[in-house]
Amino acid sequence: MALIFRGSTCPLCGDVFDHPDAIEAFPAFIVNKRDPLVIFHDAAVHRSCLTKHPLGQDALRRREELRVRCGPGAHQCVVCDQVIQLPDEHFGTSYLGDESSPLGAFNYLQFHRLHFRQWARADELLARFDEAVRSGAWDGPTLVCDPLPRFVLSPTPWSRRDIP
Repeated sequence: MALIFRGSTCPLCGDVFDHPDAIEAFPAFIVNKRDPLVIFHDAAVHRSCLTKHPLGQDALRRREELRVRCGPGAHQCVVCDQVIQLPDEHFGTSYLGDESSPLGAFNYLQFHRLHFRQWARADELLARFDEAVRSGAWDGPTLVCDPLPRFVLSPTPWSRRDIP
C-alpha cells in the first residue's frame, strides 16, 4: 500500500495531502507502465480527485478484485484446485489488463509453480504475453517459463517517478 509522508502530494491534482481521512490508497498492482491505470500504482490520492477522475471507479474495482482474488485465503491453484500452502510453490499473474486486452482473460490466476505447464492455456498465455511485449503494448516485468514460471524485472526498474 502507498506510503504517505508529510508533504506528500496527490498524483491526480498535485496538491499536498492535508486531511488524512480524505485519502484513498492503492497497492502496487499495475505492473504494465502502458496501462491507463498506472497512475494509481502504489499511489495515494484525494478521495475527491478519485471521484472526479475518469478512471477512478475502475481503479477502485480493480483494487477490490485484487483483494478478493489474490488476498489471504485466495491462493487456490487453477490446475489442481488445491490451496497453495507455501509461498515458494506459488505463481500468480495479478492484474495484466482490462477485459478488452489480450491478456485480460488471464488476470489474477493462481498456480502451484509445478502445475503451470500442465494448465491447458499455458502456451496461449505465454504467446499472448510475448506478443504484447513485441507489439509494445506491455512495458513491465516479462513472463518467462524456464521451466518454472516467473516474472523477470525489466533491465531498468521503475518507480512512481516514472509514471507520467
